Amino acid sequence: MAGEQIRMTPMGGVKAFNCRNCGGQVTLLAPGQTIAAACKHCGAVADLTDDNFRILSKVKEMITREPRFEIGSKATFEGKTWVVIGFMARIVREFHFEWEEYLLFNPYHGFRFLAHAYGHWSWIKMIHDGPLGLAGANNIHYQKQDFKFLTQGEAEVFYVLGEFYWQVKVGDKAQTRDLVAAPRMLSVELEEGGLIWSLGEYLDPQVVEKAFGTPPKNKVRRIGVGANQPNPHKVDLRWVLPTYIVSMLLTIVLFFATDASLPNQSVLQEKRAFPDTTDHVSGPFEIGNGISNVEIQLRADSGLDNHWVEYQGVLHNLETNENYEFVAGAEYYFGYTDGENWTEGSKSVDVILNEVPAGNYEMVTSSLSDSVGTATITVVRGAPIYTNVFGVLLLLSLAPMFVIIRSAGFEKQRNA
Repeated sequence: MAGEQIRMTPMGGVKAFNCRNCGGQVTLLAPGQTIAAACKHCGAVADLTDDNFRILSKVKEMITREPRFEIGSKATFEGKTWVVIGFMARIVREFHFEWEEYLLFNPYHGFRFLAHAYGHWSWIKMIHDGPLGLAGANNIHYQKQDFKFLTQGEAEVFYVLGEFYWQVKVGDKAQTRDLVAAPRMLSVELEEGGLIWSLGEYLDPQVVEKAFGTPPKNKVRRIGVGANQPNPHKVDLRWVLPTYIVSMLLTIVLFFATDASLPNQSVLQEKRAFPDTTDHVSGPFEIGNGISNVEIQLRADSGLDNHWVEYQGVLHNLETNENYEFVAGAEYYFGYTDGENWTEGSKSVDVILNEVPAGNYEMVTSSLSDSVGTATITVVRGAPIYTNVFGVLLLLSLAPMFVIIRSAGFEKQRNA
């Protein structure tokens, strides 16, 4: 080791040494705490536990990949100051998915990882109480949360820079499994027969920038959905669903309260034969109490099996000569096909006339049909309109349906 410039710490640990591959000086940021260091000049990784700093791996050609935060950068996380001492890039070649891991060190609190993939960041720490017997499970309950399996693969290290507390080198491979309970992710790596558990938490990019006091180099916008990125639409559901339920109940209560106040009074009922193109005029009848809706109820009594009927009619105001026209058609078919009975249509139909003023009226009707039969026509004043309440409930459901669809789409992107 003659001629080498080796600086020592007061405790005797190596603080700096010359790279065995290129001769460049390697200065350590966590002397005595790390056992491998990658030369920033040539990328060769040295074994710090070896007196001769033997090379663990060499880089055939200079790799120009640049960390987004330089080695030696300081950041504040968890109210503590951390120093970036290592950087490596990994890839799962099967899925062409790659990410970066930054090793951060605090002399009093040890090591943490900051992971980055396509604009998404996570703060990660090793855990020693991981569910050891559940490395292959698809669902794990840990720290009062249910983590669900997301992905697995073979992660390969393809770039290393800085220093590490294990002997990392380019080409290292490990089997990985990730389980998610957003914003947290439980990960396990199987490497050389050992299990390594870690727990990560999603960080908003603005939080990372604030921690370092500067934006990352080669900053990229978030692409897709992060593995453990919180689903913002689930937050919306927390208030949309209760609001929808309350609104739905109020609508139903108001409808039945209004329904109870409606007269729902039959003012005319006549039996008419069909078909009959002659205009038939009813006797006079009264619609009272201001303006109200009027429901024309058509009920086929006979002759509609596998046939149809259509009544054209008018409510004629005997005092103002105003006419309120309606068309009421019914059809009913049934049969037996491919071993199954089937039916289509109905023998009854209701038609609503809105805003019919009070007064004396007569009803004029004629009919067309492909059969012969009879039907009963009933005129009801102030009938409840159930389609209105169903329409309101449908409109109210649009908001939660929209949020649920967006939430499901978000999770589909995560799984992709």
